[in-house]
Amino acid sequence: MGSLVLKKRDFSRDDTSFESLRKEGIRLIQELSGGVWTDYNLHDPGVTMLEHLCYGITDLVHRTGFPTVDYFTGEEGFVPEAVGMFSPEAILPCGPVTGDDLRKHLFDRLEGVENVWVEALFPGLWRILLRAAPGVDAAYLMAEATDVYHAVRNLGEDLLEVVVLTEDPYTLEAEMELDGSRSPSVVMAEIYHVCNGLLAPGIRPESHQAMLEEEVELATVFHGPLTRHGILSRLGRSSVVERVAVTEVIGAVRKVEGVVSVKKLCFFKGGLRHFVCIQRENKGSVLSLAIPGHDSDNRVALFLEGKRLAVDIDQFKGLYSALEFGGRRPVPHDPASLYTLPEATFRDFGEYTSIQDHFPNVYGINAFGVPPSYPEERKAAARQLKGYLALMEQFLADGMATLDAMPDLFSPEPAVRRTRFGRFLDSGHISGMDGLRTKKEPEAAHRALMKKYDAFHRRRNGFLTHLLALYGETVEKEPLRRDGSYFSDTALDEALIQVRIALLKRLPEISAHRFRGTRQGHRVEGERNIPPFQMKCEILLGFYHHKHDSLTQAITRDSLELVSDEHYLGLHAGTLAADLDADGSGHMAPISPAPKEPRLTCGAVRELMVSIVPFRHNLLFDSLLRGGGQLNRYRLVHLSDCDDVQIAFHMGDTWVYLGSTRTIWRAAHLVHLLRRYLMYINMATEGMHVVEHLLLRPRSFGTDPETPPDGFYVHGISILFPAWTDRFASDVFREITMEMVAGQLPVHLQPSFHFLSFDEMQHFETLWTRWQDAAAGGDESRRDELADALKTLLQSR
Repeated sequence: MGSLVLKKRDFSRDDTSFESLRKEGIRLIQELSGGVWTDYNLHDPGVTMLEHLCYGITDLVHRTGFPTVDYFTGEEGFVPEAVGMFSPEAILPCGPVTGDDLRKHLFDRLEGVENVWVEALFPGLWRILLRAAPGVDAAYLMAEATDVYHAVRNLGEDLLEVVVLTEDPYTLEAEMELDGSRSPSVVMAEIYHVCNGLLAPGIRPESHQAMLEEEVELATVFHGPLTRHGILSRLGRSSVVERVAVTEVIGAVRKVEGVVSVKKLCFFKGGLRHFVCIQRENKGSVLSLAIPGHDSDNRVALFLEGKRLAVDIDQFKGLYSALEFGGRRPVPHDPASLYTLPEATFRDFGEYTSIQDHFPNVYGINAFGVPPSYPEERKAAARQLKGYLALMEQFLADGMATLDAMPDLFSPEPAVRRTRFGRFLDSGHISGMDGLRTKKEPEAAHRALMKKYDAFHRRRNGFLTHLLALYGETVEKEPLRRDGSYFSDTALDEALIQVRIALLKRLPEISAHRFRGTRQGHRVEGERNIPPFQMKCEILLGFYHHKHDSLTQAITRDSLELVSDEHYLGLHAGTLAADLDADGSGHMAPISPAPKEPRLTCGAVRELMVSIVPFRHNLLFDSLLRGGGQLNRYRLVHLSDCDDVQIAFHMGDTWVYLGSTRTIWRAAHLVHLLRRYLMYINMATEGMHVVEHLLLRPRSFGTDPETPPDGFYVHGISILFPAWTDRFASDVFREITMEMVAGQLPVHLQPSFHFLSFDEMQHFETLWTRWQDAAAGGDESRRDELADALKTLLQSR
């Protein structure tokens, strides 16, 4: 079966040329009025008007034929991000995933290293081994490597330690016969370079520009972690060299140009000569080659026809350094210099010139108009024709304005609030046009007409969906649904727009670092330290934009305590004026929707705190929180003009007294204000916490390779949600949430989902905050104590 494709329009038919349009116009005229209109020659005024309209349409068609990039180019030039498109370096690379990725990233970011190795001690637990460049302080390098790692640490992974390996130097001792074709200093420098490559091979990046010159695709250049010093495609051995056979060294030296034979070769260290092999002293060392600094240090003898050749040591050292370190770390490249954006030209697609200006003077509708001496009847006929043509021209002008508004149609900015665009034609476009209009504010009427037929939410969502699809992303409607009284269909569509915009604007960060974890020990006041995966889940689930990590703070900030319905009913906090049935009969009156929702200001919240009975007792019960946004659960009780108006709320099979006021208007106002407040509380307390089990391990974990790791810490991750909000009270929403979150996690991680009560969440957040503070402060014993308490809490669920 062939692949399914969308067929492109066949432009070879040229059905939008002037002749094709004119021919189609004549056909329609014959079909519609052939019985009364029979003259289709050039002199016929109707044919003249038809040809001018065809000319105007060809202008519109012409404006649709420019390179695509021109339609997204403003006066400031083509800015990809302004139309939801991202540069290659922003969207193509990703964070380190494999051990080799981590080696590349560390080598690229650490200026003072010659090589980097990583070891996976247990699943997700890394040890970093560094070979420092000469003269680099080991303590500084360890601290820098730790910071670099934690900036890109993946979910479910952590760093056990950073080790700067000590040098384990061996001296090369050899006798070799040369052919005399090259300088002895050059040959000796290459011999040492080859030997060092076997003992302690370094990493050699290739410059980005060189790779592109070899016709490597740009996507390959930006594949994996984004490196500044070139592409590290050849990393050499993935582990530190343990031992090197002397025969292997001899074989490599024989291949050096200018070497005829190797008479003798061994390695010298501590008074001993090693003719078979050499091996590193311990796990904390790395094999290295001692480079002679003076003639007296040189143990390599080079011969030509039996005569020993002199080697210029200073020249040798310079040549060796060039071979060993030259090009080791290419100059950092600006990624934007590796490609060229499409050539773009700014064009004013919305500029409009009336076709009436091209009519012959005899018609009296161009800029010259009808001569003043002509009779009024002739002037009236010209105005009539002008108005008739203006209607058709308005369609043309609106079409051109839509082309001009392409950057707005694809913009990820929330400020864009329309998808229908028009160009209001006034006397500046069509001479005498203002005198033909009868409405007082015709331009406002034109804008209102555009708005009336602008299916904004459907079209705006369509454009944003298209942009997200370019990057393989979608936003589902189902997770965003709330109770009907919270979200109308329009409000749901509006929420979809906001979610899609939020996802699109954060896409480079979310896409490149989707599996990155939190940065350990990094806490900034007012800044949330959450993994990009969590950020994406919160966007897709429509969670409130939190400025802090606490999910309970929105309730506790107003000194409220969330209690069960049974607990609240046991307090008998006020009674209704009459014993009313649960079906709402008797003296109960429903509340009409507010023409305009009240603003939830600080003063409004204070008004609620003193007016609503549960709030006066610093209480908020479950049913009120979860169902308080539904207007049909409220009633007003008014027995007589002498009595206060009471507010009743439907809880299960009974009505609960919430408060009373003197007037019906004020009671209704309080209900609408209460609804807004409860809707805010529901949204403000929605969210999630992500706990990586490996981060809770005791500090002794992983130090003994003989001890198997506790299964709790390996690949485990806990996701905690509030159980008390309106959406999370639904089992369906919980299933949707768990499925969506699990789909965003790396497949090797095993998520555990927990839905906590308000009290349980408060307890967790207290432990979690203290654990983060202890981790940031370096208090290891306190950190282990709190980690054990968190582990106990999670395992008890």
